[in-house]
Amino acid sequence: MKIFEVGRDIWFINEPVSRATSTRYTFFRYANGNYGPQISISVRTKIGPGGDRSDSDPGVLLSEGEYVWMAFGGHLFKADTMGLLWVTDRSTQRILFQKSSEMESGTSLQIDPGPVPITDLYRDSGDRLWVHFANGSVKRYPKDINLASPTMSSIPPDLLRLKATHLIKSTPEDKWYFNAMTGKLIRWSDIESGKPIILDGESSAAPLAVWQEPASQIDRITFVFSDALRTYHGKMLRTVDPIGPIDTVNASLITRDGVLWLATSDGAVRYDGTRLRTYTRQEDGFLVDNVRDVVEDSRGNIWFATRGGGAVRYDGETFHSRTTKNGWAHNNISKILESSEKDIWFATEGGVTQYTPARGGLPECRIISLEADKSYSDFSSSLVLPTRGAKTFNVRGLSSLREGLSYQFKLIGLDTPTWVNVSAEDFANLPVVSTARADEWTPFAGSIATEQQNLNNIGVTQEIQNQNGILRIRYAGLKAGHYTFLIKAFRKGWHYTAPPAIVDFNIPPPIWTRWRTYLPTFIFITVVFALVGRLILNRRHTLQLRNEMREKEEAEMQRIRAELSEAQNIQMGLLPPEAPDMKGFEVAGMSVPATQVGGDFYDYLTVENGQNAIAVADAAGKGLRGAMNAVLTNGMLYEVSRYKSEAAVILSDLNAGLAPRMYGPSFIALNLAILDETNKRINYANGGQPYPILKRGAEVIEIENSDLPLGSMKRVVYESSTIELNDGDTLIFHTDGLIEALNTAEEMYGTERFKESVSRMPDNFSAEDIIQHIVDDVHEFVGDAEQYDDLTIVVIRLRSDV
Repeated sequence: MKIFEVGRDIWFINEPVSRATSTRYTFFRYANGNYGPQISISVRTKIGPGGDRSDSDPGVLLSEGEYVWMAFGGHLFKADTMGLLWVTDRSTQRILFQKSSEMESGTSLQIDPGPVPITDLYRDSGDRLWVHFANGSVKRYPKDINLASPTMSSIPPDLLRLKATHLIKSTPEDKWYFNAMTGKLIRWSDIESGKPIILDGESSAAPLAVWQEPASQIDRITFVFSDALRTYHGKMLRTVDPIGPIDTVNASLITRDGVLWLATSDGAVRYDGTRLRTYTRQEDGFLVDNVRDVVEDSRGNIWFATRGGGAVRYDGETFHSRTTKNGWAHNNISKILESSEKDIWFATEGGVTQYTPARGGLPECRIISLEADKSYSDFSSSLVLPTRGAKTFNVRGLSSLREGLSYQFKLIGLDTPTWVNVSAEDFANLPVVSTARADEWTPFAGSIATEQQNLNNIGVTQEIQNQNGILRIRYAGLKAGHYTFLIKAFRKGWHYTAPPAIVDFNIPPPIWTRWRTYLPTFIFITVVFALVGRLILNRRHTLQLRNEMREKEEAEMQRIRAELSEAQNIQMGLLPPEAPDMKGFEVAGMSVPATQVGGDFYDYLTVENGQNAIAVADAAGKGLRGAMNAVLTNGMLYEVSRYKSEAAVILSDLNAGLAPRMYGPSFIALNLAILDETNKRINYANGGQPYPILKRGAEVIEIENSDLPLGSMKRVVYESSTIELNDGDTLIFHTDGLIEALNTAEEMYGTERFKESVSRMPDNFSAEDIIQHIVDDVHEFVGDAEQYDDLTIVVIRLRSDV
């Protein structure tokens, strides 16, 4: 999906949909607080003499700014408030937005592809429109093309002497191009009267990006290739520094500070002319490495779009992740745009997210370090600090608006702990102290003089310092005891903020003041040593016996582990490798084994009439017994289903065969569903399993139909029922390990919580998405509690496009 702004409307382009005969492009926009009508254009597919398809690259090229131009299918379009204007060398044609009902009736515009694919599109400083083609030809339209309308006559372009497929970089003095047909880099210094200069050497691919020092000469441009940095000298490219391979570059950015950022499938790459560094999830705070887009907002923040890891904001020092937990529609993000209203828009697989920094980002504090006898940066546990010396906290305030922040802090453990306020004005008026002058401190004054007076009365002094934007708070004269330091950051006019940053620390009293504390310990140690001397003799006599018992216990544990391992291998071997491929139904299954092996399994079968069937089973018993009963049931089920086609008959025959053959006094619960693709229905029988769940739109229904478990009685006649399905209906089978899952408080997950979780699922979830949603919800409920029973789920979803 692409996202851009036309006027004050936000436009979106869906991912092009390629079919056998055409590629469809869909446009919609957000205007006046609503998502309005759409535009649909289908470009017919043509096959060349060599079998090449005209839609081999269905992407959309954009040239944004006061006038928005785009190119796809070999054609040129202008976007305005009314829709699209299709511009050719002969005429122009207006394409208006359509209502959704008109779109569904198939009235989208059908056009043939252009004679040559367009490979680049941009406007120069004179508002002239440049268009590059795959054969290397370049057209330049005069700036009057920006005022094109259906009533105007065609505007002929200039056909230039330049042969290039892409613009690499444009500077006030030069333009740099690449010709994919020849593999040549081209420099054109005077586009009005000069000649393009073709650089020596060839390249199999265009440079990934171009960087130039803002104050350097034009011939010191650095080109970033996938394997090296190369600098232009005269008519040659010389390798400056070999680099590790850089994979596909999805987007690039030159910041206002002249720093180059690349969004690649292996992380975010930064180059400042001196060092090239890749930021990844292992070290730098990204949740995934696949970065899809990078932009700089008006406040200087760098935003990254990732596939699977949400959005990431870089404030110049730290990366901050924003995911669905923070309100984003989906964690797969393809494009980012800052609108003229300073809102930031994110195009995701789950829809569009609009983020307003002025409303959305609470300021927060980060304690960088605590300086005492040494520098501390890990505050996950309480620290023990020496009695002597000052304690200094280094604090940085973080805000997406990059504005000055006010601070409020206190030290719990003092005789009179009170909140101390440092306003943004107070902090800004402090003299900025460099690292070399770190001993120059400013006593509190003004609005915080009262707190300073109280502290001086108990022998404790506190001072602050502005060290290049970092707030430093120093306490001197702290006595022995336990302390908790808290600090919060506030935005001007706001009375709420993120939770405070906290550091706990202890200052122990001097050892010479603690002899009364250690005297009982000394007496106790003396007595212990006396007792230990006597116990050593007894221990020697019992040591041999303990070793023998330990060896026997270890042998028994090895035997138990081997049995459990074998049982788990048997259990996992019953699971099918993949779901059946059906046009009418989408099927997915998952079985999460417990720490103690059970007898759950699910399987896909073919019954006598050729229809597909799905079985979900839970064998009673743990360890080898449960696994053996599961194997027995699975084998007999395959045999019975070869000669029967009704769920009830199959269960009845299976029960008659299982009852005398079960391994020990046991039974097995089993659901069986036979899928009728032609009539969109399911023939279903239940032998002791929990009721399956049917999701139909917003309605969630339990299918209450159940008989005795199999193997409990020899002569049981099972009954089946038929479930008629509508388009988009979802049927969920599960074992009792799901609804009987316990959390650390020994609360059961339960059917009602399960139904409520199913009701929250979007209708466009796939079968795999539904299973993942349910498993995530159960794991979130269970927390750190141990799983004692298998959790098995099978989802059947009637496709809505059949």
